[in-house]
Amino acid sequence: MNVVGPGLSLCCTIVSAVGIVFLLLLGALFNAENEELVEGKAGTVPTDPAMVARGCYLAGFIYMGFFAFCWCQSYVNQKMAAEERGFSNI
Repeated sequence: MNVVGPGLSLCCTIVSAVGIVFLLLLGALFNAENEELVEGKAGTVPTDPAMVARGCYLAGFIYMGFFAFCWCQSYVNQKMAAEERGFSNI
């Protein structure tokens, strides 16, 4: 079932892939308590880096769901386009 068009599904797939990598990397850096992310002026840095890391991991897993959905939509759009090309010769 086609929900989104071919351009939007491809764009969403690419953005989701980049988001997954970025959020998982950011989560790993917060989990390791990277100096640049957890030290600074009081009130400008998170007080619990492990909680921030869990939030980044959760957001990364949500993006994985979006990636799977958009990739499936790209596949469906390609199949539909191939079927239309096949019927145009009739």
